[in-house]
Amino acid sequence: LGNRIVTLGAPVDLGHAEIWNYQHLTRGLLTRGVREMDVHVSADGESFELLGRVELVRAPEIGERGYEQRVPLAATGVRYIRFAVVSNHGDDWSGRTDFVGLNRVAFFDAEGDGVLFERQV
Repeated sequence: LGNRIVTLGAPVDLGHAEIWNYQHLTRGLLTRGVREMDVHVSADGESFELLGRVELVRAPEIGERGYEQRVPLAATGVRYIRFAVVSNHGDDWSGRTDFVGLNRVAFFDAEGDGVLFERQV
């Protein structure tokens, strides 16, 4: 279903991420949120190490707040983070199972401070 690579501004010792799954005004499209993804990290953007598979819950209806999930990402010297999507939350009324998304991701270092990223591809 796809990969997303985030480049951090500088190498950091990661602590965790807060992830908001895909949320949409059209009720049936909540199934397009990520169900499972593999998280990889890298210092150089070439050699990635698998941290593990993450399972995310489906986002609530639009308008609800505070549904982020805290995902542990303990790793040192990380500059690149790759999310490799394995599955979404299933078929929606449109019949598309290949569409997947996240609303927001925030990264935090080992001390709990927010980490800026310079780009994502």
